[in-house]
Amino acid sequence: MEQLGKCTKDPRHRRKNILHVCAEQTQPDDDKDIEICTYPLNNKSQLSVTIKPSNVNTEDTKPNNHAEICKHVLQHPDHKNWHLPESKSLPEQLLYAPDDEGNTPLHLACEQGNLPVCEELITGMTEVRPGLGYLEVVDFKDRTPLHECALLGNMALLQILLPSGLNKSTAKQILDRVRDSDGKTPLHLACAEGKLEMVQQLIGTFGVSINTRAEKSDTPFFSACEQGHLDVVNFLLKQPGIDTTVRNSKGLNALDTAIINHQEPVVRRLLECENWRRLMENAHYGEGDDYDVPSTPMRELIIFMPDIAYEVIENKLTKVIGGENQAVHQATYDYSFFDDQYSIRDWTYGK
Repeated sequence: MEQLGKCTKDPRHRRKNILHVCAEQTQPDDDKDIEICTYPLNNKSQLSVTIKPSNVNTEDTKPNNHAEICKHVLQHPDHKNWHLPESKSLPEQLLYAPDDEGNTPLHLACEQGNLPVCEELITGMTEVRPGLGYLEVVDFKDRTPLHECALLGNMALLQILLPSGLNKSTAKQILDRVRDSDGKTPLHLACAEGKLEMVQQLIGTFGVSINTRAEKSDTPFFSACEQGHLDVVNFLLKQPGIDTTVRNSKGLNALDTAIINHQEPVVRRLLECENWRRLMENAHYGEGDDYDVPSTPMRELIIFMPDIAYEVIENKLTKVIGGENQAVHQATYDYSFFDDQYSIRDWTYGK
């Protein structure tokens, strides 16, 4: 008889136990049965589970769903008699076991948006470890279920992870504290993926920190600009206290990264901001052979977006008095972003 927790030889399910596989079953096009595990229940019986695309069958052939299978395994009255390879209780061992990528069953259920399974897993996790620890279990990328939820923009899942009765201050502390291996919070990921409703909920309901910095000093606003999510950018620009001029570890600000990543709608929007000059007054240096070569938003516009560079010159850096047929006609040009060699040092150090 197989030892409890030993999984199928199917390479798709290496180091996954029955809860992992139930959590990730969202492949309706695969009509091949997936043999999971054989679990000893006591000295006389055992539970064999096979999952099919349309239903789940136990050995008594009664149809079930993935959440019910999880519930059956976690709440079976004879689980104390099941053979355990470690000293942990059966539910705790199964619920917190990592697969080859460090995912617990809850990570996979969140990743797949498998809400019924999420509910069963959270119920089980809070029973074996009371409290909100289920929100801070991490995979090998240090991502929590909250990170997976933010990536998907799954609002129904967010309500399951952070139920309405949870203290908002406590939720904010957790949301600001959990960070992946790049130092990114769930808000960073939601902004990077353009999940506007998720961003609105995290900020509006829980009051998460909007200027929080990741490992490379990127802020959520920076992430939204980099990926070109104009709706998220517009929402963030309306938030009190938003810092639009923050620079990352490479010295780039939001305008720089939007230009370099060819996000034209975002570039145009940033140039409409009241502090557009401060966004333009930035300088950073390249890497490798270009280490001594400074770059500025204007230089980047000329290289990557010459049409917008021309519009900036015409509409923002040129002041015209009178008309061509009038007695007084004068055009004054602001060369500060062209004759910039004396300003770059100040811009580089944020002066």
